[in-house]
Amino acid sequence: PDLLDSIYQESGTKGIYHWYIDWLPKNETSDFYYTVNLNLRIAGLYGLMGDSPHALEYLENAWEARESSLPNIKYNPELALLRDDPRFKAMLKEMKLD
Repeated sequence: PDLLDSIYQESGTKGIYHWYIDWLPKNETSDFYYTVNLNLRIAGLYGLMGDSPHALEYLENAWEARESSLPNIKYNPELALLRDDPRFKAMLKEMKLD
């Protein structure tokens, strides 16, 4: 808690998201919860931060890994900033979700 509090005090919510993005892959084998849809979870965090390029990068990784929550990306509020992006639309079409 002290670590996260200090990160939040220094960098706000985005700082916490960046910390979590760094933490997740390092700890993905510690608990099944953290391994499920890892790339989608990271894409969502980047989406919440407004970082479209990184969100799309991790969505592509999720597609390559065939992560189980991919069918939900069209309506995922964390990815709302991507809805008008041609790359996101192409990805939906490739997944037959358009």
